[in-house]
Amino acid sequence: MRLKVPDVTIGFHDLVRGWIETDCSLMGDFIILKSSGMPVYNFATVIDDYLMQISQVTRGAEHISNTFPQILIYQALGFEVPQFAHFSLMLNEDRTKMSKRMGATFVGEYAEMGYLPEAMLNFLAFLGWSPSGDDEEILTIDDLLEKFSLEQCTVSNAIFDIKKLDWINAKWIRRLDPADLAQRLVPFFQKESFIGSDYDMDHLKQVALLIQERLPRLDSVRDFPYLFLEPEVPVAEIKKLLKDKDGRVGLQAVVAAIRDLPWQEAELDAAVHEVKADLGWSNKELFMTLRLATCGGKVSPPLFPMMEVLGRDTVLARLERAAAAL
Repeated sequence: MRLKVPDVTIGFHDLVRGWIETDCSLMGDFIILKSSGMPVYNFATVIDDYLMQISQVTRGAEHISNTFPQILIYQALGFEVPQFAHFSLMLNEDRTKMSKRMGATFVGEYAEMGYLPEAMLNFLAFLGWSPSGDDEEILTIDDLLEKFSLEQCTVSNAIFDIKKLDWINAKWIRRLDPADLAQRLVPFFQKESFIGSDYDMDHLKQVALLIQERLPRLDSVRDFPYLFLEPEVPVAEIKKLLKDKDGRVGLQAVVAAIRDLPWQEAELDAAVHEVKADLGWSNKELFMTLRLATCGGKVSPPLFPMMEVLGRDTVLARLERAAAAL
């Protein structure tokens, strides 16, 4: 049996003799070929790296034990030994090893969950590495290329902290231009049946700007169905909030005050404040009533910007519907 590589032809017995000369006996015997004649990893990777003229090898810490027999094979074949660097392992949050059977997730699934590629790259770069003297954690690929060095890699294992990934992803979402964000949100809106194949991109840009600060992931659009779909009127909640006050009268007063206004946040804000003063209601009583009537819940983006994005016809229809329900 003879093994051929560029400029090197070496017999099997010559290889064994080379191991003896490099004192391989300190490690004991190890297998380089299966009984079928197929080379095992430690032997094949040396040949492969040599043929590709690999000079630096960076890989996970689980390969440390493979490095020593590979060095012996390099030496026995007369190849120049590359430089080796081993990164710390990536662990699940419970500190178990991440593997295909436990904890690991196909990177495409993270995209489906609404993680940006920029955020995922940024997050992964910090697993086992930290730039010295720099507290900045939101880094572009150019930043990473400029700052990265092997000397700053950590020896301790890295924890895949999903909360940290969400935080980094939210920071990256806030960096996006609203037009870019709107385009990236389209498949997530469609998945939730908020829009179809025919949609108004200008309107989606307004929606993107409205919810941009509230998105940890792109799939979080599921929390904003009322921006597209008619919500249920929470009659019981409105009555509980207002106690002895007449919600129907309050909503009708707001409808009359805003119906013919220029449909802009500042105009809506000023008009509703005037209605509040006339009614003698508190901010909570009137503004929360409007929120419940327009979006069906107590939590939403800022009220008046949301009303502007929803549009005149939608807001007036929802307020009149809530007044009728009360």
